[in-house]
Amino acid sequence: RAVLNSGVEVFTDIFKPQPVLVMVGGVHVAIALTREANSVGSQTVVIDPRRSFGSDFRFPDVDRLIQQWPKQAFQELLPAPDMAVALLTHDPKIDDQALKILLESDVFYIGALGSRKTHAKRKARLRAIGFGDDKIARIFAPIGLDIGAENPEEIALAIMAEITGVRRGKIASR
Repeated sequence: RAVLNSGVEVFTDIFKPQPVLVMVGGVHVAIALTREANSVGSQTVVIDPRRSFGSDFRFPDVDRLIQQWPKQAFQELLPAPDMAVALLTHDPKIDDQALKILLESDVFYIGALGSRKTHAKRKARLRAIGFGDDKIARIFAPIGLDIGAENPEEIALAIMAEITGVRRGKIASR
């Protein structure tokens, strides 16, 4: 509420854009993560160039399915500050392609599936192509809060909890 010099009262209400969760890789975790993200009001997008993984049959509830490589997909779906991205393939030729774009963007969250050993190899590949530790530190890996998750649904819950914590300013980079 504000009062202008003329004595007129003005009420404003700020609406933040609906958050967007982009999942790179149509794996089992992405199926569960789509449901989890939808349940908290996020728009969902799955990117996977592999037709058997990125199919309407596997993702009946996704808001948008893009059957392209990340390089092409992110030309169409521009990274934005209201966007979280979960890299889920374990495949460097897919995930690293996305990371090259995402690390230069202003998305609020980048998470990558894989063990600490896998992430160490990922970091070495990114350093080799010129990314500094400050950029690489933006990646939450292993993705999700450590809740002892053992199946895709629990992993999805851990990922969505971490994304929510980052979005609300309760979790900073690791």
